[in-house]
Amino acid sequence: VTISDGALRSYAGLTSVAVNTGEGNDVINLNESDYRNVGGASVLTLNAGNAAGTDADTLNVTTNRSSLVVTDTLLTLSDSVAGALGTVTLSGLAGETGTFTGGAGDNSFDLRSWSGTATVTGNGGTDTLRGRDVTQTWNLAANDVDDDGVGVGADLASGVDGTVGTITFNEITDMIGGTGNDTFVIAAGLASLNSIVDGSGLNTLDLRLVAAGKGVVLTALGGSGVGFAGAVGAVVPSFDGISELLAPAGAGDTLTGRDLNANWTIGTSGGSYVDAGT
Repeated sequence: VTISDGALRSYAGLTSVAVNTGEGNDVINLNESDYRNVGGASVLTLNAGNAAGTDADTLNVTTNRSSLVVTDTLLTLSDSVAGALGTVTLSGLAGETGTFTGGAGDNSFDLRSWSGTATVTGNGGTDTLRGRDVTQTWNLAANDVDDDGVGVGADLASGVDGTVGTITFNEITDMIGGTGNDTFVIAAGLASLNSIVDGSGLNTLDLRLVAAGKGVVLTALGGSGVGFAGAVGAVVPSFDGISELLAPAGAGDTLTGRDLNANWTIGTSGGSYVDAGT
């Protein structure tokens, strides 16, 4: 099943569209940039016919709009200029497979309530991924490369590739953790990341794969009252909500605290930092 861009606005009298695929392994392609009819109402309902959870369905979504929120029961599209661009009611897709692809501009993908596996591709620009509200490890594995063989185009070689839980991501520049305890593992040679933000939980920045000589600078308390904000040079230009730092054994790395009275505890297997603002 494919819903092409403009299909829901091609007929002025359209008030609802219900697609029921039935049992079996279905592929649903959504390519709309606006899920409303000409009157501004959301009109699309998709039922993958998988109440028993025995099918292997795939939801493919491509959008050139800035914000995509996907749950097991609802897809919501919006834009910083146009505002809300409609919703799609989903059923029968819990625990299934999704691929979510942005356009060449800035894209935001919120998958905190999507229970299935997913592949997310930013496709150029400044692209943000918001993860699930569980304790999980983000493996920021590599700088994205132009590997589609066609030069500038579908793969714009930007951001970071990696995994978090059952989500595989490509060309993502900004990571937002969920409400659980998140660990962000930074690969050696990473240089295409913009930021890591986490507003709750006990969150860890793991730098043990990064070459010696890193300088971690704490600049402020975490914006949501969790941990600290700061930077690790060009490796992690900005982080917020980090409570624990892990670095490899050996010399060469530095930690710079804030310009406040502070208590430093130094041990053979770790230490702690608490300043007057905490």
